[in-house]
Amino acid sequence: MPQQGKISGSRFKAMMTSGRKKDEVFGATALTLAKRIAFERLDLILEEDNFVNSAMQWGIDHEDEAIATFEQQEFVIVHSQQVWQQHPEYENVGVTPDGLVGEDAVLEVKCPNTDNHIDNLLFGAQIETYKYQLQGSLWVTGRKKCYFVSYDPRVKRSLSVDIVMRDDEMIAEMQERYLAFETEIQKFVEML
Repeated sequence: MPQQGKISGSRFKAMMTSGRKKDEVFGATALTLAKRIAFERLDLILEEDNFVNSAMQWGIDHEDEAIATFEQQEFVIVHSQQVWQQHPEYENVGVTPDGLVGEDAVLEVKCPNTDNHIDNLLFGAQIETYKYQLQGSLWVTGRKKCYFVSYDPRVKRSLSVDIVMRDDEMIAEMQERYLAFETEIQKFVEML
């Protein structure tokens, strides 16, 4: 769950959404997020929307099991599970990785449906879907790699582990985009 008024892991993808026309820097998804963050920063949302569907609940229910399986299979210890990591330079950016591994890695765990898990086993399919979340975690924490874990106990090969390396070009693009996004958020704050 993102921290109120912050750009966090689950919000990076929306922030990176461009408009459909060449002159539209931000798309509708990004602008919707900017408006929501403006309302959050002004404390104008009375109650947080904590909607959880069955797929999300499945992930919540199996994340600890996934981390334990990862630790056992990879012979590592996962620290700082679900602890907010503040960007060292920007007060409104942070992430809550599923864990930190050693001195140079973060852990992101997904517990998808079986078909997506099979695609993760075969192709690392969801890495593209979550690329901004993964690189955002590396940007904020300053770490070099991310263990992207897919877990489904309904499959005999229940664990898929891919290592995603830090992409400094993508991170530079995200940082530039973040600075422009803050300007958009501020426009909505000033309208209120």
